[in-house]
Amino acid sequence: MFRRHVVRELTAYRQNELPPLRARRVGEHLAGCAACRRELDEISFGIRLAEKLPAAEAPDSVWVSVRDALDRPSRSRFLPRAVLVGATVAVALVAAGLAWYFTLREPLRVTETAGPVSRLEAVAIAEHFRRIQGRIDWQIRTTDLARLRRWVGESSGLSADEIPIDRPAEDAGRLRIVGARLARVDGATAAVIGYEMDSEPVTLATARLGDLRDAPHVAPFSKDVRYRLDREHGYKVVTWGVSHKAYAMVSRLPGYGQTGCFLCHTAPERRRLIDSAKVLRN
Repeated sequence: MFRRHVVRELTAYRQNELPPLRARRVGEHLAGCAACRRELDEISFGIRLAEKLPAAEAPDSVWVSVRDALDRPSRSRFLPRAVLVGATVAVALVAAGLAWYFTLREPLRVTETAGPVSRLEAVAIAEHFRRIQGRIDWQIRTTDLARLRRWVGESSGLSADEIPIDRPAEDAGRLRIVGARLARVDGATAAVIGYEMDSEPVTLATARLGDLRDAPHVAPFSKDVRYRLDREHGYKVVTWGVSHKAYAMVSRLPGYGQTGCFLCHTAPERRRLIDSAKVLRN
């Protein structure tokens, strides 16, 4: 049966700008349409990239030329030379930035910390301990990524689109989704996602950066990750921020727990970068 795609609505869906009913229908379509999911992943990547581009002021000469052109619309059908030059420079700068980004693949910096535990970290640790003790109450139990993403978006207003539904072949037998629930951090909603990587439990908590009083630092064109080790229990806690969201991940995975990041990162080159990152000591 012919089914209309939702490509034209994906940007609004990604930005949480659709009415609730329409957003739910788009989410249902995405659950069964790999083509639209791939399109959404590309849109999400483009948005994250655009958010990292630093703002730059155009030269005064460009604004003067634009104003003059608007004041004299009948004198010429063509843009002044200064505007064309300015536009060309702007395009060149964006192209250079994109080339730099794609070449370096968003540099990663992992630093060990012994500072105070953040509120989001505290939630992730508490939820993980309850999970290990068999006391956690998942509000949704599922191994279906599409269903989990839809539930997180509808229940918390936090998009889970950063978790790809189409997985690489190497994830078969390694990654297993368990469930999700909501928690409170600084009076705001956080989503807690439980999964396993190589049979090791991993608990991920996420909330909006703007809702946290002690949100992690977000650096332009790089990802700053904070790592702490609970030597008594052997748990690794990894915290970072990207776009408008903060994350805290708890596990006992090898290294600094990096393979837990493969939930969201499926590109081979990105996985290699994550896996090879060295932990810096302060």
